[in-house]
Order: sequence, then structure tokens, then C-alpha cells
Amino acid sequence: MTITLVKHVSATETNSGMVLLDERTGYYWQLNGTAATVLRLLLEGSAVGDVISVLREQHPIGSERAADDVRDLLSSLRDAKLVKS
Repeated sequence: MTITLVKHVSATETNSGMVLLDERTGYYWQLNGTAATVLRLLLEGSAVGDVISVLREQHPIGSERAADDVRDLLSSLRDAKLVKS
């Protein structure tokens, strides 16, 4: 499954993560560093399972939550109509 930003959404890297702008509504979404890593990997074509593995390697404490966190973020981005697959 390939994840892409919808055409009216732009992404900007920040010191602490990433900001998404929905240019139709003017709403911003601020992603922390971990969420930005997840989205970046998904946009680069990584599978959800691979992204979960990366998070578990980077953050061994709390790694049992990695799968839920990745799926919740992806679901939130879809619900906000910021990404499509």
C-alpha cells in the first residue's frame, strides 16, 4: 500500500518534527519527531509492518505500543483527509 499526501496538503520539516498544512482549509497539523518519522517512511514507500519495526528499534521502551501508534496515526491522517492510499 502506497501512502501519499493529497494534493492540497503540504509538509514542512521542523526542528521538532513536521507540520502539515491543508491549503483548502488553512488548518495545520503539527507532528512530533516520532510521528514525522512514521509519515516520512510511509511516504517513501515503506510498508506499515516495516515502519513498526523501525519504531521498535528506535524506541525499545514502549515498543509494545508501536503497532497501535502507527495505525492510529495513519487512521487520523486518513480521517483528516491529509493522506490517501
